[in-house]
Amino acid sequence: MVKARITPQNHKVTGQVNPQNEITVSSFAISSENLRLGDLFDVDTSGATDGAVLVYDGTTAKFQSTTEIKNPNTQVNGGHY
Repeated sequence: MVKARITPQNHKVTGQVNPQNEITVSSFAISSENLRLGDLFDVDTSGATDGAVLVYDGTTAKFQSTTEIKNPNTQVNGGHY
């Protein structure tokens, strides 16, 4: 049995294993304390600024942060007043 704590650094997880041993992950947990929306593989928050929203981009298959919604397929319904 091998027990370890792995901490990601710069979105990479590294470690070493003796090639003679087979390791099987029997449990996996993520702490929500350090989890950010930008850590998800299909969310790009690199251009996030104050007031930005996430908009899905079908060509990249990712949610991207933007302060302008220019896509003609996007409709915003503000409700009835």
